[in-house]
Amino acid sequence: MPVVIWDDSLAVEWLMEPTRDLEKRMASFASKADVSEMTWHPVTKRMSSVQYRGDDCTKAIKIEKVPSVKSFFGGSQFAVKKSVDGETKVPAVASVVSSVQVGSDSCGTASMSAAQEANLSRKRPFPFAPASGHPKKTAKASGKKLPLPKRGAITSFFAPRR
Repeated sequence: MPVVIWDDSLAVEWLMEPTRDLEKRMASFASKADVSEMTWHPVTKRMSSVQYRGDDCTKAIKIEKVPSVKSFFGGSQFAVKKSVDGETKVPAVASVVSSVQVGSDSCGTASMSAAQEANLSRKRPFPFAPASGHPKKTAKASGKKLPLPKRGAITSFFAPRR
């Protein structure tokens, strides 16, 4: 939680020699503070850099278009298709749907050619699933040793000792 101090003497004391008595005074000071005095405004993206020391760090900037929160999360791997009448939704994996073309026979029902069915059966159930199982298990089965992670990397910290 951020510490907001309006009094300069309290700020200096907080930075130089914080004590329990000071915490109590700040708590009472905070309970008396008017929340309407606190405002916020967008600032420049350069503020994200620790090295930034510009004078304009507290100046408000004008944002032409506020992006939606949805844009932060990105799209889904699964496509949702609506039928022609717009009633039912059929979820499908986007990569599988795009590679399979469904034709219609004389009765008007959907059908696939034998080549398309064979291509579909060869595909993995999900595009993100590994092709041949767990990489460590397949490496052990084939007798290959996995390369050791670089020393000092975060993965080397969690790697099992050999």
